[in-house]
Amino acid sequence: MIHVYASQRRGPVSAGALVTALGLFALGALVAPQVVVAQSEDSAVLQSEGGSATEAESPLPLSVEAAVVLALDNNLDIRSEELDLIKRYRADNRAWNVFIPELSASATLSRPHENPRDNLPLTSPLGPVESPDEDDVGRWVLRPQLEAELILNLRVFQGIRAVQLDYETGRISLEIAQAQLELEVRKAFYDILLQWEQYQLAEQRLDSAVRRYEDAQINFDNGLIDELSLLQTQVAVEAARARVLGAEAEYDNSLLGFKQVLGISRTTQIELAGSLASETVELPETETLMQLVGRNPTIRLQRQAVAGNEIAFADSRAQRYPTLRLGYTEGPTFNTAGNLPGNPFSSDVTDTGNWDRGGQFSVTMIVPLSGFIPVSQPGTAIQNARTDLEKSRLGLSDAYRQVETQLAGLLRGIETTERTIEVQELNVRLAGRALELAQESYDAGLRTLNEVRDAEIDLDEAQIDLLEQRKRYIELLLDLEFQLGTELHDLTRLESVEQE
Repeated sequence: MIHVYASQRRGPVSAGALVTALGLFALGALVAPQVVVAQSEDSAVLQSEGGSATEAESPLPLSVEAAVVLALDNNLDIRSEELDLIKRYRADNRAWNVFIPELSASATLSRPHENPRDNLPLTSPLGPVESPDEDDVGRWVLRPQLEAELILNLRVFQGIRAVQLDYETGRISLEIAQAQLELEVRKAFYDILLQWEQYQLAEQRLDSAVRRYEDAQINFDNGLIDELSLLQTQVAVEAARARVLGAEAEYDNSLLGFKQVLGISRTTQIELAGSLASETVELPETETLMQLVGRNPTIRLQRQAVAGNEIAFADSRAQRYPTLRLGYTEGPTFNTAGNLPGNPFSSDVTDTGNWDRGGQFSVTMIVPLSGFIPVSQPGTAIQNARTDLEKSRLGLSDAYRQVETQLAGLLRGIETTERTIEVQELNVRLAGRALELAQESYDAGLRTLNEVRDAEIDLDEAQIDLLEQRKRYIELLLDLEFQLGTELHDLTRLESVEQE
């Protein structure tokens, strides 16, 4: 599972995150349908579906941990995976039922076309034979039967192995699906934080442009600047306002999409509690991290595929071995005088003395021979299964190579981003100092308005670049966790654990 870094708390999901998640459900059930237009003081207007304005409810703070809890609880795909895993667990837990014999019971009621009396002899060496009463001779014949059969061969045991492997594969698939959803939620969380920071920067530039316009208006009224200079400051205000509106719309749209991922109502008001400020993480050496490549989701699934092909190959070879079939039947017959079928509609049917036991116990050994012929269908199936096994092993080797290459690229990206953040932080400080000097010179009449704007643009670009690099750093660490299937705080402790 993936957990938070940067300014967020490291470690498992805390109790506070669970309380926040439960609070969101309660808030979504109690709050009337409302739409959040914006979160700023100037535009935080809530309107009901009928169009009347209502008092704004204070948004509920949502941490990245609480967001992950909500997404895992509300995601329908995860729920579907869990139900599928329940089925696989049930099959695995009852895999031994292949040793339960196949039981069946039947009862046949038939009426022969020929009357059984017609086949009776009229005389015997001892004298005339007394013909039984017609009522004692049943024209209907009752034949109940109970059957049990058990087939034993090596393929039975391969089937049990296949069921166990299927459950293990389902469990791994669920873990990977949860990790992928968690990765998606965390990346979306920090992406929205970046958009919120960009929106705040746009508002700051708007405030600066408004103040400059107000100063220019005063200077214009006092005859210190011409109308062109005043219009230039006004144009700058409108351009800054347009950037604020665009950043606000982008943030709101992303927040709506994020609510959909979390599975909460779009009318539920939330406020992301987090920061892009991150601390540098000391990771072990590359070769040490390579030891965890086997935890990669792709490799785990590929190993399951190899195991499945091994079972399929063993199952195909098991076709050559004998099959033992055990059978048991009970088929009593209902007879009366003269060994003639009794009348099943008479009261004599309840007399056990009128029933003759029938049935048998059988042991059958079946030895297949076609599997030993290479060109036969079973022989071809064995050869194809061996080829599939070799192919899956090659795929596993290729997956190891690809994951190792991806891991090396991730580590290089993390190292490069760390250095880039240091450079960007210095650039922000320098751009901020340059803007201060430009503003002071402009106030003293030594610099033009365009020079101040250029300094502001440089600072904006530097701040945005820094925010983007910080988000990229967090995303790279998230990707590293996902690729290695290990939490970040476990990665940082990897060397000490090995030494112990």
